[in-house]
Amino acid sequence: MDAEWPDIDFSSSTRVLLPHPYYKLPYMAVFSNLWYEDETLKDIDFDDGSNVYKVEASGTYSTDTAGDYQVIGVESGLFPPGTIPPGYAGTTDTDWSHVGP
Repeated sequence: MDAEWPDIDFSSSTRVLLPHPYYKLPYMAVFSNLWYEDETLKDIDFDDGSNVYKVEASGTYSTDTAGDYQVIGVESGLFPPGTIPPGYAGTTDTDWSHVGP
């Protein structure tokens, strides 16, 4: 997350690291969620792809409310058929950051 009042740029991504950084998975998806300190979801972006090694969801939110904001990413992917486990899912988050004039 990067902010310069009143705009907040946010993003979340997921990518392959093994067996090599450009190994393509059958499917990957990511949500990027921008949260405000009172636990309201302010904005969301989504990206997915088939036969890819990386996806990234990003957006810009213009706010008129100063306060603390956080980005939570929700990532998932499917491994090739026959792989155990068949896929993965997880979350990542940023620290809370104060945004204001």
